[in-house]
Amino acid sequence: MFSDDTVKQLRQHGGVLQSRSGIALHLAHAAGFCQGVAKAMEKLSALLKNAPANSRKLLLGEMIHNESVNHTLIDCGVELLTEEQSAALFAAPAEANTNTKYIIPAFGLSLELEEPLRQHVLDSEQILDCCCPNVRRIWQQVEKFGVAGRALLLHGSPGHQEVLGIWSRIRRHAKAGALLPTPDSAQKFLQAAAKSFQDGAYPAELLWQPHKLIELPWTLINQTTVLRSDCRQIAELLAAARRKDRFTWVETTCIATRQRQEQAEQLCREGCDIILVVGSPSSSNTNKLYLLAAKHAKSFFVSSDKDIEQETLRHYLPDPGIWRNETNWLQCKPNKICILSGASCPDSLLGAVIRKLARY
Repeated sequence: MFSDDTVKQLRQHGGVLQSRSGIALHLAHAAGFCQGVAKAMEKLSALLKNAPANSRKLLLGEMIHNESVNHTLIDCGVELLTEEQSAALFAAPAEANTNTKYIIPAFGLSLELEEPLRQHVLDSEQILDCCCPNVRRIWQQVEKFGVAGRALLLHGSPGHQEVLGIWSRIRRHAKAGALLPTPDSAQKFLQAAAKSFQDGAYPAELLWQPHKLIELPWTLINQTTVLRSDCRQIAELLAAARRKDRFTWVETTCIATRQRQEQAEQLCREGCDIILVVGSPSSSNTNKLYLLAAKHAKSFFVSSDKDIEQETLRHYLPDPGIWRNETNWLQCKPNKICILSGASCPDSLLGAVIRKLARY
């Protein structure tokens, strides 16, 4: 559904293509869907192929954070439900038609949605679970350390689907917890902890049972798609504030995220005149990848080939979250352009970007 012959051939020949004017286009080896997303799409493709024509296929939240992918799924007959729509559906009596399929997205579901879903269906075979195994492993870590009596500190983005699922399980299994979005917030968390969270300086919605946090040992885990450098910085801050036996860090960044960040740094060390990061602004891992690349080279964040023209490039700036047009972006006459993508970018988008660049 999302494969591309250009990308396939490029990977078979070392990932390098010369543009019409001689620019070397380098595609990162790890660009495209990660294994977890690819497996989820494989499951969903099989469902679309084999499900009865009259069956409803309900996707309980975005499959991944890529608008073009989700729109393609909708065009194939999948109904995309919001969290509110899903909750309202599960509160109603179950349909008598067991042909209805409920699709758990790659991010998984919060317990507030997953438990009503499993009570709602008439047959467990109605559920297609596309949750990434790496996310489920974090859930297992939460339960393990929660049962052991440790407070769970989660580094991740508030409101992100994956984080909502992890946070719901922290509230279920841990005696206390906190959400730390950034290294700065971790510093503020420690300052608030020094005052036993009495001054309200740390947001209440990012805390679970704060009165118990001081007395319990802490374990830090993280969303699968965060910057590893941020993880290390937060871990160092927390470790410096606690005795060794009162703090542990279990890094839960997924392999795909690590590979993409490591390859971005490697390509920068080898020398890139321009880096193009391809993906959706709503994708956490793509935003982080761009921020990493921008530290090392001239970088642009594009969502598709439609953002790219020879004279003008439309690109996204995560901070402050705006789109901007860059005129004469090829004026520097680059010898080498490196192309990266987050784990939610399909090969079909990458192929379109590469074909557009190859004209220049």
